[in-house]
Amino acid sequence: MNFEFNLLPVNMPALLMASIGWILLFAGILIIYKKQDAPPKFWKVLVAGIIGLFCFTFNYQTENTMLRIPVLPLGVWILMWILKRRGTGWSTYRPYAWTGFVINFVFLLTIFLTPTVHNWFYPAHEPSTYIAEVKGAEIIATHPSANERRLDAERLMEQLDTMKTSQIHSEQWYRDTYDTVGTEKVDERFPYMVEGIDTRWGSGINPLIYVENDGKGLLIRTGEGQIYFRSEQTFLKEGA
Repeated sequence: MNFEFNLLPVNMPALLMASIGWILLFAGILIIYKKQDAPPKFWKVLVAGIIGLFCFTFNYQTENTMLRIPVLPLGVWILMWILKRRGTGWSTYRPYAWTGFVINFVFLLTIFLTPTVHNWFYPAHEPSTYIAEVKGAEIIATHPSANERRLDAERLMEQLDTMKTSQIHSEQWYRDTYDTVGTEKVDERFPYMVEGIDTRWGSGINPLIYVENDGKGLLIRTGEGQIYFRSEQTFLKEGA
């Protein structure tokens, strides 16, 4: 019996940046805890710090990132209301709750910096970021104009270092394709899609990779946009 596990791509830079916020939250709580003369049980102050994370936010969409800016300390208010109704404990747990709220700004900063850090480790302008392993890779035709060809995986890997980014001429490509509508043959510029390629581990990228009809171009689409690479030699072979 064979078992196959299909794991979602892991975005290591995002996990690394997020862990900074959690480490600082834990460190802040620990510092306050050691300074108190008669601290409560540690798990209780940890819960207070986590409750302090809850807040009303103002959402601001950048080009590729949703920033949630903390505005009102909802968790602090809830904990204050609960403990003041009991009549005790608010002065003890208050610094932990506020620490949780303040850490929201650390998370905001890490989210803002994550795309930059990601690009340090996984440069968007390098094709090797999107194509790290081609064992078992193949192309499939996505348009009737595609000829019977197959992927030359070895040649593709050999040319990754020499591929260059090129400008995307979306409007011109669209006209070139649809100006032929009504004729005997409609030529799609990117009639093939590559399947079975692994991206660089830890990038968290799950791209769609299209191959140009001459076998020398790659149009790579991700959640952040698209990029076009050209090679000097074709990496397609004749035949199915």
